[in-house]
Amino acid sequence: MTELPPLDEAVLPDGVRARFIDGINGLRLHILEAGFETPGRPLVLLLHGFPELAYSWRKIIAPLAASGFHVVAPDQRGYGRTTGWDPDYDGDLASFRMLNLARDMLGLVAALGHASAAAVVGHDFGASVAAWCALVRPDVFRSLVLMAPFAGPPPLPESAASPAPLRSGAPTRTGDIHAALAALPRPRKHYQWYYSTRTAGVLLGELELFAGRTIDVPSLFIGGKSDWGTFQTPGAFERMQTREVCSDFRGAHRIEGAGHWVQQEQPERVTELLLSFLREAAH
Repeated sequence: MTELPPLDEAVLPDGVRARFIDGINGLRLHILEAGFETPGRPLVLLLHGFPELAYSWRKIIAPLAASGFHVVAPDQRGYGRTTGWDPDYDGDLASFRMLNLARDMLGLVAALGHASAAAVVGHDFGASVAAWCALVRPDVFRSLVLMAPFAGPPPLPESAASPAPLRSGAPTRTGDIHAALAALPRPRKHYQWYYSTRTAGVLLGELELFAGRTIDVPSLFIGGKSDWGTFQTPGAFERMQTREVCSDFRGAHRIEGAGHWVQQEQPERVTELLLSFLREAAH
């Protein structure tokens, strides 16, 4: 795999730097960060989705740092300038298990010199990683902001039903939807299922270990009012807001004038909501 230099500062906002951190769960992790000059600031971790990069957070990194936080956005495993993962088409996908992605972020927090993160914020697929971070290690990831619904860990199976799509973490099983897509005159498959075909069943065996477990740190949802993806897994948006999934849910905000890329389309409003939540969650 060709290694690139850190992202050129010419394309970054003032106060934001790019660098590599080696030895993170086998990775050489590329990050963007701001607020690093002053020791002791609380850490805010920003996790991008698919197919994005740390760069997708560029409009809110500096404003969050200006409010007193150490803000870090990594290129996650498999993306951008981060290396150390298997790039072969037929390579071993085991390192992309959801719990290993959470392990990447745990290693990053430690490598940055922090004992915990004040918040982990995830957009799109990054919301699943963020949710699992908060669910598995609430002592480290002290609050959670989701920018895609998370419906909780998968339930223990009652039958040999098909596994659920992975992005929301493992919502209710939806085999009838996939059967209907397959029965169309031109048979189709949901893109998340298509991309996860080789690993879906194995990854779901692993996550069922957490069946019935709730996210107990303060949690918030932020999305664009025009984002159809909020509702693409039926019931996930509503279920996320219950005590069955997030026992300390603080609210769901759907921002006007934004679609799926809410942190880029309405960065000022997203920053405002994040700062309000961070202040509230700290008390």
